[in-house]
Amino acid sequence: MHANKACRHTIINMPSNELFDVYNPYKEAKQTWDSMVAKYIAKNVEKQKFVIGNFYYWGMTDDKNIKSQINEYHKLVGDLKIKDESKQTKNYQ
Repeated sequence: MHANKACRHTIINMPSNELFDVYNPYKEAKQTWDSMVAKYIAKNVEKQKFVIGNFYYWGMTDDKNIKSQINEYHKLVGDLKIKDESKQTKNYQ
């Protein structure tokens, strides 16, 4: 019982004040933690879809400078690499 109270207190007091009201109603630390994990996993999936979509729909155009387009392309590839590396790290855990 004491461990649950200590964990819940730590989890609840870490986020900003706006999030405190969202997670305060949960009485068990595990409920609070599971809710946070579900929320942030969903956000991560959204971001992955956004990065992949940006890469998929990217294309070169004649009306832009070629150097800026190449830099944009390299940034997109870099974003994909970061997503791939974080995905591989999760698979090892």
